[in-house]
Order: sequence, then structure tokens, then C-alpha cells
Amino acid sequence: MLPQKLDLPIPASEQVFEDLCRDLWRRLWDDPKALKHGRRGQAQSGVDIFGWSAKDSRWEGVQCKLRGPGRNLKPSEIKSEAIKAEGFEDLGCLIIATTSRRDTVIQRYVRRLSKEWEGRGLFSVHIFAWDDIVDELHNYEDLVLKYYLKPFDRFDDGSPAESLVSIGAPRSETGLGDLESGEGSESWVLEVRAAVDRQDYAALRQMVVKFQGSEVLDTSQQSEFSLYSTLLAYHDGNLSDAQEILARSGPNASSEARIRTALWLLQVGRVAEARFLVDLEINPSSPVVNILAEAVRIWASLSTSISIGTRVRIEEVDELAQSASMVDAPAT
Repeated sequence: MLPQKLDLPIPASEQVFEDLCRDLWRRLWDDPKALKHGRRGQAQSGVDIFGWSAKDSRWEGVQCKLRGPGRNLKPSEIKSEAIKAEGFEDLGCLIIATTSRRDTVIQRYVRRLSKEWEGRGLFSVHIFAWDDIVDELHNYEDLVLKYYLKPFDRFDDGSPAESLVSIGAPRSETGLGDLESGEGSESWVLEVRAAVDRQDYAALRQMVVKFQGSEVLDTSQQSEFSLYSTLLAYHDGNLSDAQEILARSGPNASSEARIRTALWLLQVGRVAEARFLVDLEINPSSPVVNILAEAVRIWASLSTSISIGTRVRIEEVDELAQSASMVDAPAT
């Protein structure tokens, strides 16, 4: 369980939202075999995810409804999905999972609809708003780390997909621009970030060597390129060089560059270095960066007790995690 409440942003796509709901309800149902129902394009009888609830001893289904900020789920949509779900054999409960905010009007409507459906000998109907989903996610730290720390994830078919909170950008579709003429420097920054996310050391080395020190990059971009050269030094086994570059470039790099580098460092077991970066001042105007920074602090605190092999008491780990401060994200 996470020691602090995080204001997690909603998923960026229906695909990722369904992935998140599948993983979450596997835990809530205690059913690791819970699956997505069919595939896109097939009739799904109002059910996107189904599984066996160990607690209630019945088949339950989840209908996922992704809604952007300010867009609320309508009662007519809920009833429409309940009607469709009548075609799902042996269904005992239908759960509407939505990124809409919790709403008393919708809750009251769902209670009445559930009473009507159960009175007809059908399934019960329940609503999980985004507020409810976030509350449940805080009980499963590994799911928060999976969906809110990995810059990129993959779909079930193995194709690449952006994660819920991508702090970078996918590879550009328009090329790298003409840096020699002073154009396209932002494209190169996006490219080098993508190389870091993919752990593509060959591409990263080529870009850092060619453009570090280039006059067409501004001071912030120069610091970012310099910080990423730390990753190459660690990868090559040059620890002293890596630590020297990290100490010099870390304080001057942007918050986003520090967090991205910290994530990479955690993946290769450099916990102390990752903690050093996230303990630097974080941009208070970026709630997403602060969410990631807080999660990295917690992960680093927990990882330290394992990687070093010392006998750190649980309360000491909790104290480390609790001591990390995070700027409150504005309500959405």
C-alpha cells in the first residue's frame, strides 16, 4: 500500500484503461485468470473483462468507459450496457468502470437500476468512478509502478503502446530536423528521450556524441543531453565518470530529465543515484512529474532494504517513504 494519496491522471487510451482494469480486478476478484472478453470488433455483450469472484462465488463482468476531463457518463449509457450484458451467460454482477468523477446522481441511478435488474432475476449493477478506482489502486503499489513509472508499455499483441503517464514522447514521424541550421532541436530532444526510454544505447550514444555541446541546443537541452551521457557511462562500466557527470549535471537538468534518468537508474539497480536525482528540487507546476518523483522515492526506499542486504526494519522503510514530500496536484 502506498503511504501517501496520489492524484493519478486518467489513462490516455481505451486500450490502456482496459489493461489497468483487467489487472486491478484480477486482484479484487482474486482471480488471476480474469480476461478481456473477446477482441475489438466482436460483440461483447456489454462486458469488456470477466472473471470469477472468489468472495461472492459468481461470474462478474466489467464494462470500461473512458471519459476525458469534464465528460461524465450518462444514465442512458449505463442502461444500454446493462441491456447488452443480459446476453452474457451466467453473469452475477456487472461493474461499470469509468474515468468520470464520482457523482451522487449517477450512484443513485445505478442503485435503482440494480434493484430493477435483480428484481427480474438478473445480475446486480455497480459503478466504479475514477475516484474509486484510484482508491483501490493505492492498495496495489506494483500496479501504480507498472502503469505510472514505465515510460512505455506494450499491448497484449506485443505492439508498443504509450503508458498512462508518458513523461516523454514517441519517436517523431517527421525526422530529426536540420540542427545545423538551428531548426529541429526540439525533435532531437524528443528522440534522445525516446532512446533513453527504449534503453537503445547505440542510438543514445550517437545523439549524445554528435550534439552534446552543439550551439543550437539551449542551456536546458545541453544539461539534459549531459545527464543522459551518465547512462552511457554506467552502461560502459565507467562508474567514477558516471557519478561525476551525475553530480555536475543533475542539479542543472530539468525535472523531467531527472525523473527519466532516475527511472533508468532504478531499472539497473543504481538506487542511491536515483534517490539523489528525485531529492533535487521538483518543478511545482508539474503535478505529473511530482507524482512520478514521489513514486520513485517510495520505490527507492523499499529497494534499498533489499539491494544492500542490510536488515532494515519495516518501520524505517515507512519512515523514509513518509518523509518524502510531494507538491499536491491540482484537482481535475
